[in-house]
Amino acid sequence: MNLLGKLSAESWGWVYSSEQTRTRGVCMVVSGGHGLMITSAEPVVKSELNMAKEMDKRSKAMSRNQEDSPLNTITEELETAKQELASIKGEGFNFMASMDVIREELKHVREETTRLEKVEQTRELTVQNLNSKILRAKAKLEALSAVEMKNIIVASNLIITLKQFKSRKREIEEGKRRCG
Repeated sequence: MNLLGKLSAESWGWVYSSEQTRTRGVCMVVSGGHGLMITSAEPVVKSELNMAKEMDKRSKAMSRNQEDSPLNTITEELETAKQELASIKGEGFNFMASMDVIREELKHVREETTRLEKVEQTRELTVQNLNSKILRAKAKLEALSAVEMKNIIVASNLIITLKQFKSRKREIEEGKRRCG
């Protein structure tokens, strides 16, 4: 496998590097239910330490035989380059694991954003419905107020007309009493 394998949130599993080096992997659960992979590289470190010890022994043996040999210098440079390459490779795996965590976080952020957009749309529809109900109620209230004003005007006119009729009636009654 070229990439680190994925582990479930509550399980242990084996992780393989590109050289099929077997290390024990642990997956821990952090807040929010998102998984974070931590790989123990203890077997790799032990094997590299053993390799370094062996190289050191060989180097000492060679230096006894050939103190200033160009081959010895090239071998030392080659070993140093191998160690640097192994270090860079380990950093690459750490980087890939970090990128996996970031991808998962982005996925959860997108899902949360989508959920919040749906909630916002629902609230927006509710607000629009309430606004239309308020506008209809306001229009009804204004219509009723206009009808009430007309009724008040009509009632006032009727009262004035009634008073006029009463005063004419008195005038007619007084005119009859005088005549009659």
